[in-house]
Amino acid sequence: MGDDTDAAASRMAHDGAGEEAGSAEPIEYVHGTEPGLAERAARTSEVELHPPGRVEEIIVTGPCPACGDTTFHVEPLFLYRGATARGRDVVVEVICACGVAHPGAPQGEDGCGRSWVLSVLVPG
Repeated sequence: MGDDTDAAASRMAHDGAGEEAGSAEPIEYVHGTEPGLAERAARTSEVELHPPGRVEEIIVTGPCPACGDTTFHVEPLFLYRGATARGRDVVVEVICACGVAHPGAPQGEDGCGRSWVLSVLVPG
């Protein structure tokens, strides 16, 4: 898991992300969501079901659709009632955790503050 964390911590600009993606200055911190973030994330995120065969967590990596920096999110399935039932869509809320200090962020918060949801099918 260390390699995944190291990769997620690296900064990455991505086409189709926020207007400021790849710019020298990070975008302003804003807590919440914006129109279009979920759609962009659905096109650019990588989703891993871990471990293969008996899924216990969903791992989402890729560029934040707002700031363009690489973010990493682990969603344990025990958080969902009935999620162990195979063949179910799980709606995952991802909050940017890019590790970049964004202007206006609360002390101790790294990331741009934006969030989005992805629907992930846990196979049967």
